[in-house]
Amino acid sequence: MPEMTTVAWDLSDLFGGVDDPSIEAALDQCLEKATGFAEEYRGKIVAEDLTAQLLRNAIEKYEAIAQHLVPAAAYSSLIFAADTSKPEHGALMQHIQERQTEISIQLMFFELELMAAKPEIIERVLQDEVMAPYRHFVHASRLFREHRLSEPE
Repeated sequence: MPEMTTVAWDLSDLFGGVDDPSIEAALDQCLEKATGFAEEYRGKIVAEDLTAQLLRNAIEKYEAIAQHLVPAAAYSSLIFAADTSKPEHGALMQHIQERQTEISIQLMFFELELMAAKPEIIERVLQDEVMAPYRHFVHASRLFREHRLSEPE
Protein backbone atom coordinates (compact mmCIF):
# COMPACT_ATOMS: atom_id res chain seq x y z
CA MET A 1 0.00 0.00 0.00
CA PRO A 2 1.41 3.44 -0.90
CA GLU A 3 2.41 5.73 1.90
CA MET A 4 -0.14 8.45 2.77
CA THR A 5 1.05 12.00 2.40
CA THR A 6 -0.43 14.92 4.20
CA VAL A 7 -1.34 18.17 2.54
CA ALA A 8 0.84 20.97 3.83
CA TRP A 9 0.24 24.30 2.17
CA ASP A 10 2.17 27.34 3.23
CA LEU A 11 -0.65 29.80 3.85
CA SER A 12 1.47 32.35 5.67
CA ASP A 13 1.12 34.77 2.75
CA LEU A 14 -2.56 35.01 3.69
CA PHE A 15 -2.60 34.88 7.50
CA GLY A 16 -0.38 33.73 10.34
CA GLY A 17 -2.79 31.20 11.84
CA VAL A 18 -6.40 30.58 12.76
CA ASP A 19 -6.09 33.04 15.63
CA ASP A 20 -4.45 35.81 13.57
CA PRO A 21 -6.23 39.05 14.57
CA SER A 22 -5.82 40.42 11.06
CA ILE A 23 -8.48 37.95 9.89
CA GLU A 24 -11.13 39.64 12.01
CA ALA A 25 -9.74 43.07 11.12
CA ALA A 26 -10.11 42.28 7.39
CA LEU A 27 -13.69 41.10 7.92
CA ASP A 28 -14.52 44.20 9.97
CA GLN A 29 -13.05 46.39 7.24
CA CYS A 30 -15.11 44.60 4.58
CA LEU A 31 -18.29 45.08 6.59
CA GLU A 32 -17.50 48.76 7.11
CA LYS A 33 -16.86 49.24 3.38
CA ALA A 34 -20.01 47.27 2.47
CA THR A 35 -22.12 49.39 4.82
CA GLY A 36 -20.64 52.57 3.36
CA PHE A 37 -21.24 51.26 -0.14
CA ALA A 38 -24.91 50.64 0.66
CA GLU A 39 -25.28 54.13 2.11
CA GLU A 40 -23.65 55.70 -0.94
CA TYR A 41 -25.34 53.76 -3.74
CA ARG A 42 -28.69 52.37 -2.52
CA GLY A 43 -31.42 53.74 -4.80
CA LYS A 44 -29.00 55.26 -7.31
CA ILE A 45 -28.64 52.26 -9.63
CA VAL A 46 -32.36 52.25 -10.45
CA ALA A 47 -32.54 56.04 -10.77
CA GLU A 48 -33.60 57.62 -14.05
CA ASP A 49 -30.48 59.80 -14.00
CA LEU A 50 -27.99 56.92 -13.64
CA THR A 51 -24.72 57.80 -15.36
CA ALA A 52 -22.01 55.56 -16.73
CA GLN A 53 -19.45 57.05 -14.37
CA LEU A 54 -21.62 56.49 -11.31
CA LEU A 55 -22.26 52.87 -12.30
CA ARG A 56 -18.59 52.27 -13.02
CA ASN A 57 -17.58 53.76 -9.67
CA ALA A 58 -20.12 51.54 -7.92
CA ILE A 59 -18.94 48.41 -9.71
CA GLU A 60 -15.30 49.19 -8.90
CA LYS A 61 -16.09 49.65 -5.21
CA TYR A 62 -18.23 46.50 -5.19
CA GLU A 63 -15.40 44.57 -6.82
CA ALA A 64 -12.84 45.92 -4.33
CA ILE A 65 -14.95 44.78 -1.38
CA ALA A 66 -15.32 41.31 -2.89
CA GLN A 67 -11.59 41.07 -3.56
CA HIS A 68 -10.79 42.15 0.00
CA LEU A 69 -12.97 39.33 1.31
CA VAL A 70 -11.29 36.58 -0.72
CA PRO A 71 -8.14 36.04 1.39
CA ALA A 72 -10.05 35.24 4.60
CA ALA A 73 -12.44 32.91 2.77
CA ALA A 74 -9.62 31.18 0.90
CA TYR A 75 -7.52 30.83 4.03
CA SER A 76 -10.31 29.27 6.08
CA SER A 77 -11.31 26.93 3.28
CA LEU A 78 -7.77 25.76 2.57
CA ILE A 79 -6.77 25.28 6.19
CA PHE A 80 -9.93 23.27 6.81
CA ALA A 81 -9.37 21.17 3.67
CA ALA A 82 -5.80 20.45 4.74
CA ASP A 83 -6.86 19.15 8.16
CA THR A 84 -10.53 18.63 8.94
CA SER A 85 -9.74 16.95 12.24
CA LYS A 86 -8.96 20.21 14.04
CA PRO A 87 -12.08 21.83 15.46
CA GLU A 88 -10.51 25.28 15.27
CA HIS A 89 -10.29 24.94 11.48
CA GLY A 90 -13.99 24.15 11.17
CA ALA A 91 -14.85 26.91 13.63
CA LEU A 92 -12.88 29.45 11.61
CA MET A 93 -14.52 28.39 8.37
CA GLN A 94 -17.97 28.64 9.96
CA HIS A 95 -17.14 32.06 11.39
CA ILE A 96 -15.90 33.33 8.03
CA GLN A 97 -19.06 32.06 6.31
CA GLU A 98 -21.23 33.85 8.88
CA ARG A 99 -19.30 37.09 8.41
CA GLN A 100 -19.49 36.73 4.60
CA THR A 101 -23.26 36.46 4.92
CA GLU A 102 -23.34 39.58 7.08
CA ILE A 103 -21.33 41.46 4.45
CA SER A 104 -23.36 40.03 1.55
CA ILE A 105 -26.58 41.30 3.13
CA GLN A 106 -25.19 44.84 2.93
CA LEU A 107 -24.29 44.36 -0.75
CA MET A 108 -27.36 42.46 -1.89
CA PHE A 109 -29.22 45.57 -2.99
CA PHE A 110 -26.64 46.32 -5.67
CA GLU A 111 -27.24 43.37 -7.97
CA LEU A 112 -30.98 43.57 -7.28
CA GLU A 113 -31.03 47.21 -8.36
CA LEU A 114 -28.86 46.40 -11.34
CA MET A 115 -31.43 43.80 -12.39
CA ALA A 116 -34.36 46.12 -11.67
CA ALA A 117 -33.01 49.11 -13.61
CA LYS A 118 -34.98 49.91 -16.73
CA PRO A 119 -33.47 48.33 -19.85
CA GLU A 120 -33.42 51.62 -21.76
CA ILE A 121 -31.42 53.29 -18.98
CA ILE A 122 -28.93 50.43 -18.69
CA GLU A 123 -28.46 50.25 -22.46
CA ARG A 124 -27.86 54.02 -22.61
CA VAL A 125 -25.30 53.81 -19.80
CA LEU A 126 -23.55 50.82 -21.38
CA GLN A 127 -23.03 52.75 -24.63
CA ASP A 128 -20.56 55.01 -22.82
CA GLU A 129 -16.95 53.85 -23.31
CA VAL A 130 -16.29 54.26 -19.59
CA MET A 131 -18.38 51.11 -19.12
CA ALA A 132 -16.48 49.00 -21.67
CA PRO A 133 -14.65 46.86 -19.06
CA TYR A 134 -17.88 46.15 -17.19
CA ARG A 135 -20.43 45.54 -19.95
CA HIS A 136 -20.22 41.79 -19.60
CA PHE A 137 -20.67 41.99 -15.81
CA VAL A 138 -23.78 44.14 -16.21
CA HIS A 139 -25.26 41.92 -18.91
CA ALA A 140 -24.53 38.77 -16.88
CA SER A 141 -26.03 40.34 -13.74
CA ARG A 142 -29.24 41.10 -15.61
CA LEU A 143 -29.71 37.67 -17.25
CA PHE A 144 -32.20 36.44 -14.66
CA ARG A 145 -33.91 39.73 -13.93
CA GLU A 146 -37.38 38.25 -14.49
CA HIS A 147 -36.69 35.69 -11.77
CA ARG A 148 -35.28 37.96 -9.07
CA LEU A 149 -36.72 38.12 -5.59
CA SER A 150 -37.01 41.31 -3.62
CA GLU A 151 -34.40 42.11 -0.99
CA PRO A 152 -36.55 40.97 1.97
CA GLU A 153 -37.34 37.70 0.22
